[in-house]
Amino acid sequence: MNKPKITIIVPVYNAEQYLQRCVDSILVQTFTDFELLLIDDGSKDKSGEMCDEYAEKDERVRVFHNENHGVAYTRQFGIKHVSTEYFAFVDSDDFIDKHYLALLLREITSAQSDMAVCAYYEMGQNGSMICGDTPYDKISFIKALLLAKEWGVLWNKLFKKKIVDDNSISFIEHLHIWEDLAFVIEYLLACSVISFVKEPLYSYDRTIVGSLTKKDSISYYKEIIDAVNKIEYVISKYGYSDLFCKELNNLKIFVKDGCIKRKITKEKYHLWYSTFPELGNEYFENSTEKTGAYLLKYKMIGILRLYQIIRNIYRKFL
Repeated sequence: MNKPKITIIVPVYNAEQYLQRCVDSILVQTFTDFELLLIDDGSKDKSGEMCDEYAEKDERVRVFHNENHGVAYTRQFGIKHVSTEYFAFVDSDDFIDKHYLALLLREITSAQSDMAVCAYYEMGQNGSMICGDTPYDKISFIKALLLAKEWGVLWNKLFKKKIVDDNSISFIEHLHIWEDLAFVIEYLLACSVISFVKEPLYSYDRTIVGSLTKKDSISYYKEIIDAVNKIEYVISKYGYSDLFCKELNNLKIFVKDGCIKRKITKEKYHLWYSTFPELGNEYFENSTEKTGAYLLKYKMIGILRLYQIIRNIYRKFL
């Protein structure tokens, strides 16, 4: 087979229930000059066998079987095996429109851009809605990501391998959360032009609950903090610290607030206390958890615990 134009990377972990839907949507693309990397991240179900079956039937499919390392490591592994001009990510529990590759490629080539982004369907228990259909320039897009007005997802974007290679862009391999946001922002910083396809070409299935991370655990918050530190580092590296200072501080406040939104523990208190001390009074002025923040400022952990219990009881009866 001649060298294809695009590589699609699909990390696979215990995905046997929905893997067929995902892979079948890729293999019926109207643009056929692509290769598909199915990277089995140590699945314990039949996902690995299903990947091998696809490789036997279609020469465009390449399969890798690894020990379990997590999604960031798996995505980085995939990038290392990309030899094509462009690449894209698809999550194994989602699926794509048959024109996904054709329209993204047409957009990135016609606009001579460094990244093409498409709108997507967000599928929930009550139906689906179209998201990500607002076009941005590079700076506005980064600001929207830092302010959580847009998600820093990978799967509705077409990337250029040369930009990744020339700028040594990579994932933080130990992360299970926000690794995509850090990657996308670093990639955008290296870009000149981005362009958008308003048609929703990707279907993101929110009805499937993942189990890669335990929210509200200390490790969960530490990984998010690592991602924010990486984002701040690359923003500084590209000389944009002043331009994105406000948005980055808002992101830090959001993360710091997250540490105290749920049940407080001594370990979480120490993490909250040591996280982003450079914010100073700006944190207390802009926090959405002002009561909790001020209680912790004066080390009143017991009172905060009581406050959280009362608040949770109150919310149940609203």
